[in-house]
Amino acid sequence: AVTDQVILIGAPYARSPCAGRGRGPRSGTVFTFDTSSLTQREKLNPADGTTGDNFGRAVAAYDIPGGISQLFVGSPRAAVALGMNNIGAVYRIEHLNGMTTSPWPSRTLGPTDRRSIMGGGAEFGSALSADGHSGLVLVGAIRTSGPKGLRSGSAELIRFPAGTTPTLANVDAGNRTFWGVDSNPEDAFGSAVALNGAGVAIVASGKHDHKY
Repeated sequence: AVTDQVILIGAPYARSPCAGRGRGPRSGTVFTFDTSSLTQREKLNPADGTTGDNFGRAVAAYDIPGGISQLFVGSPRAAVALGMNNIGAVYRIEHLNGMTTSPWPSRTLGPTDRRSIMGGGAEFGSALSADGHSGLVLVGAIRTSGPKGLRSGSAELIRFPAGTTPTLANVDAGNRTFWGVDSNPEDAFGSAVALNGAGVAIVASGKHDHKY
């Protein structure tokens, strides 16, 4: 992900330190670079991550006035609770004047559609796109089991009220979950997503190879 102020690159299979949990294979990490000099500035690791989380599988970012960037990092194989593996999570990290406010971020967003949780293993955060003008974040969850069958996938459009910091506590109630109109089981709908003021685009890269 690239903005005028920061370049964000994920390494989801990296063996990275997890705060208080040692160094876990495929826990993942994210690197930030200065857009002017192209030099590395920081290496970000999740404060609550663990082995196999794939932190950094997807990244998105946008700038807001005041030299601030909002960074979003997907961790699609994160467990949200004991026994609820691979549900997934998204981290929101604030970046100010070349540095993040915390190089050890904690989870900010999880799926708000209960079908992503109840189906098990949704992998929320497999893909990300964010738009600073609208305050919208589009999140792919490629293994959601819902109305289109087992692990058909979904994408959740998360809206934040204008002028607020994106956190789970202030997610707008008017969210929208997308399902492929003609999706099938194992389609991986939500494997790539894009968002701008004109609309959304969602790819299903599974066995039936749809694009929406």
